[in-house]
Amino acid sequence: MASQIFSRLINNQLFTKLTWLRFIGFEFWMVGFTPFFIGFVVASNKLYDFNLFYGFLVIAILASSTFVLNHIYDLELDRKNPRKEFSLLVRGTISTKNAWFLFLFLQISCIVLSFYFFNNEFLLCILGLTLISFVYNIPPFRFKTKPGLDLVSNGLSLGFLIPLSAWSIYQPIIEFPKLYFFSIICYLLALYCPTMAVDVEFDRKFGT
Repeated sequence: MASQIFSRLINNQLFTKLTWLRFIGFEFWMVGFTPFFIGFVVASNKLYDFNLFYGFLVIAILASSTFVLNHIYDLELDRKNPRKEFSLLVRGTISTKNAWFLFLFLQISCIVLSFYFFNNEFLLCILGLTLISFVYNIPPFRFKTKPGLDLVSNGLSLGFLIPLSAWSIYQPIIEFPKLYFFSIICYLLALYCPTMAVDVEFDRKFGT
């Protein structure tokens, strides 16, 4: 059952009518929540509190800004990919200029909200995630098109910086238990690989 739901998720068969939410990647917020929750629980010895939900709000907004940036730079490819028919840019519902405004709004909001914790370490993690988002999507880097570097980017963001950001709310980041990183990175890369597999024929066709 779970594998069927995940398959429908990565093939854009869930939430097909909620195009605005899908455009900002809300279907994948849970992918960010899982490592954030792990880092939170290990650091705080609690299952939840206000900081968990507030911190995840910051991560969700950052993830959404990354998705919008991805839509902007992948527009020409997305127009040829049937799986991206939900994109508001592909549909012409939103212009590229307005998509840039949306990206900037989400990105700035994420950074401003990070100051709530009065914690430079949390902010540094968010800035690190932002940097990875840029080099993953923006030329001339475009790590998403470079085998190996795409996995490293996702491993560093999902398996390293996101749980570390949650940990930093309660504990110094240098004290994060190192073995957790390895297990989280392996788990999340295992989830990421199927998202590449569904586009393999399209990627071969267009050389991406």
